[in-house]
Amino acid sequence: ANHEAASALKSRAETIVAQAPLRLKLLGSMVVEKKDQLQGVVDEISAAGFSEDPNKWLFSDGPELFATAQKRLKQVPRMARLRRELAACADTCNIEEVKKVVAEATKVGLATPEKWLLPDGPACWLAATRRMEELENDQQLHTKAKSEVEQELADLLTSCDVHAMQAIFAPLEYFGVEAERIEPLRLRHAELLEQKHFRDDLRKVITIADNDAVKMALEAAQAKGLAESANWLLPDGGQAYNLATDWLNHLKEERQSKEANKADLETLGTAMLASVDASALQALNGQMQLQGMSVNEGILAELLQRVQTLLRQEQSFEALRVCSFDVNELQKAIMSAKEA
Repeated sequence: ANHEAASALKSRAETIVAQAPLRLKLLGSMVVEKKDQLQGVVDEISAAGFSEDPNKWLFSDGPELFATAQKRLKQVPRMARLRRELAACADTCNIEEVKKVVAEATKVGLATPEKWLLPDGPACWLAATRRMEELENDQQLHTKAKSEVEQELADLLTSCDVHAMQAIFAPLEYFGVEAERIEPLRLRHAELLEQKHFRDDLRKVITIADNDAVKMALEAAQAKGLAESANWLLPDGGQAYNLATDWLNHLKEERQSKEANKADLETLGTAMLASVDASALQALNGQMQLQGMSVNEGILAELLQRVQTLLRQEQSFEALRVCSFDVNELQKAIMSAKEA
């Protein structure tokens, strides 16, 4: 009996000696993350004939430690990968990638901190979900801003605000709005700028009495089909064209009236070349000069010469009248009259 007891004691001691280092390796595997290291521990213990069978372990926690090692072997490699991917989510702007990683981690139960076998796993999960919320919020703001820009694009297609059009081109490109949707606005913007140039020219020429300038501005607008009010995008474009047209007609009528007045004055001047009414001739001379008639040629020149002659003769006559009783003075006046 003593021999059997001694033999059993010896066997137990040998088992303890064999299991003790294996138990230490199992304890060490609780912090191991590499699959090959975990696999090595599990394989070594299995080869030694120890597993989850509590009858084979002298250490009471042996079976549980072995079961935990097997669990870690199965789960830790995937957890380590997910932890890395969750940690990377904190620095990414790709919301779809973040959603994909979070969804996979959720599917395997890692949304619950207690499910993690890695100590920093829950922190990585929390950082990733917070980043997902930030990106979702940014995405909502982006979607809202894009919708507002697209609505403004639609509104501007019937607007004449060239400054607002110019300002929206950059946001449209930033939000990736299709080029074919932007092109109609670009065409409208360019046409409005062109029409604005014509309208401003038409407004400018109605402030000057230059028949040729008015005609040139009208012809430039006509070449672009802007003689018709319906072809103007600018609401006041047709009005500017009509005002310029009226102004040109006014200038033509004014010129015709001036030419008619000039002709009448020339006729009157011809008739008065035999007149001796210096005052009437001077008045007529003033009217002819107001009409822009040249003082150096034509009827006006003849009238001026006649006025000057009449004035000299009137002076000579007055001198003769004053000195009619003084022989010497009378002779001097006669000489002056002859010279006149």
